[in-house]
Amino acid sequence: MEVVNLKFNISLFFLSLFLLVFFLVGFVSAANWYVDRDAPVGGNGQSWGTAWNNFSVINWSRVQPGDTIYISGGVTEKVYNEGMTIGKSGTVNNPIIITRGKDPGHNGRVILRSPVQSSGFGVYIYEKSNIIIEDLDLELWATSVYIKSRTSPPFDNNPNAVKNIVIRNNRAILAGNFVETNNFHSPTNEEYIERIKNIWVINNSWITVNWSSVQTDFFSFGQTKNVFVIGNRGVNYNNNPDTHDDFCQGGDGTNIYFINNFFRHDNSVTKMGNANGLSGISNYGGDGFFINNILVEPPTSIGYPIMLFYRPIERPDLYYRNWVKVKILGNTLVAAHVSGIRYGYDPYGEIKNNIFLFFE
Repeated sequence: MEVVNLKFNISLFFLSLFLLVFFLVGFVSAANWYVDRDAPVGGNGQSWGTAWNNFSVINWSRVQPGDTIYISGGVTEKVYNEGMTIGKSGTVNNPIIITRGKDPGHNGRVILRSPVQSSGFGVYIYEKSNIIIEDLDLELWATSVYIKSRTSPPFDNNPNAVKNIVIRNNRAILAGNFVETNNFHSPTNEEYIERIKNIWVINNSWITVNWSSVQTDFFSFGQTKNVFVIGNRGVNYNNNPDTHDDFCQGGDGTNIYFINNFFRHDNSVTKMGNANGLSGISNYGGDGFFINNILVEPPTSIGYPIMLFYRPIERPDLYYRNWVKVKILGNTLVAAHVSGIRYGYDPYGEIKNNIFLFFE
C-alpha cells in the first residue's frame, strides 16, 4: 500500500509540476493590449496611458497567439462608432481574446454601435481562427459578428480556413443578424464545409429593434461544420413583414447543436410569416441535436418553432442529405396556428419529452 501511495504521490508531483510550468509559460508568453477611444494619438497599445485610440490603428503584427486586447468602457460605458476587423489568428491552445477592460475606470460597458442602422459589421473575422469575442455590447449592425472564408481547397489543413471561433457573454441590439457565417458555395460538398468549422455561440443575450429593413436572425449559417449554440436568450420585436426574423436560419451544415436557448417573438409582432424559431435548418450529413430549448411564437403571428429540411431516403434526388442522427428532446414549443415541428421523413429521428402549447 505504501509503494502504491508513493507512486501516486510522485505522479501527482510531476503532474502538478507540468501544469505549473504550462501555466507559467502561458502567462509569460501572453501579452495584454489596450484600446481606448479617448487615448492620445500615436499610442503603442501597451497600457491604458498609451492605448490605441481606435480599432483601425491596432498593430496586429505585434499581437500574438494567447494575447488579450482590452477595450476601455470608461467608468460606466463608452461608445465606439466603428467596427473591428480581426487581423491575426490565435492557436488552438492560445486563442486571441477581445474583451472589455477589467481595471477600474475602464470596466464600463463597451458599446460597438453602427453609425448607420443596419449597415457594417461589429466584428469582422475573415480567414482568421482561434478567436474569442466576449463581454461586448454590439448594437445596430447589419451583422454583429461576421465570419467569412473564401479560401481555395484544400480547406481542412489550410491555415487560412476559419475555425475555433467563440462568441460568448455578449449583449446586442439587433438591426440585422447577430452572428453570420458566410461560406455558401454551389454545389455543396465536404471539402467546402471544411472552410468554416467549430463555431461556439454561448450565453449571449439580445433584443431587436422594432423595425429593420434587413432580417434580424440571431444566427445565420451556411456550409459550416460543428455549430454549438448554447445558453443564449433573445426577443424579436421586428415587425417588418418583408424580413426573416428567426432564432436561427441555416443550410448545409454538419453537426449542429442547439441546447438550453430561449427565444421568443414579442406579442407586438403581428406579421403573418417570416418569424420562426429554427428555420430551414438543412444538413449535409452529421448530427442535429435540439435539446432543452424554449421557442415562443405569439398568438398574433404565424411561424414555425422548429423547421428542418433535408433529403429524405425515398427521394435521393433532392438537394439535402440525410441527417445521420436527429434528436429533438425536452424542448418547450409555443406556437399559433401551425405545427410545432416540421421536418422531412426520417426513420431514425428521436423526438420525445417535448412540450407543445398551441393557440387557436
